[in-house]
Amino acid sequence: MGSFAALTRRLDFALCGIWFATAVLLSSQRMTDTLDSYYSAGGPFIPPGLLRAAQQALFALALVVAGLFLVNFIRMWITGKRPNPVKLVLLITSISFWWYCNNIVASVLVGVALFEVFHDVQYLSLVWIYNRKRVETDSSIGGFMRFVFRRSGALVGLYIGL
Repeated sequence: MGSFAALTRRLDFALCGIWFATAVLLSSQRMTDTLDSYYSAGGPFIPPGLLRAAQQALFALALVVAGLFLVNFIRMWITGKRPNPVKLVLLITSISFWWYCNNIVASVLVGVALFEVFHDVQYLSLVWIYNRKRVETDSSIGGFMRFVFRRSGALVGLYIGL
């Protein structure tokens, strides 16, 4: 399911990268912390107008990349190469939660910690989905794997909790 075309891969990467960077650059708290560190390290003064122009340019670029991603998504859908729904959910939730952690959460440390926990749960969920599929389709999978990755809400909770 989905596309492994070079354009699709590049747009996926660009979408993640640009929106993660935009969330940081448009966060007044993160930019204050970043500029404090930059100036403490002896960096030259950056005029506010230049910083604002960079923020606007990055936001515009993020919108262009999102538009290109959407055009490619629609094109792939029309040609019958349906995007993987898990990938789309991961893109949307990751970017949204990163934005929340950078622009709503007041503490940089708490925001990063929240995102790390969120990302870990996402990763473990992907591993769970992958191994569930293996257990269901591959008869050579051993008993322990079959036990751990069987259909059980309690085991999902235990797996992610560990």
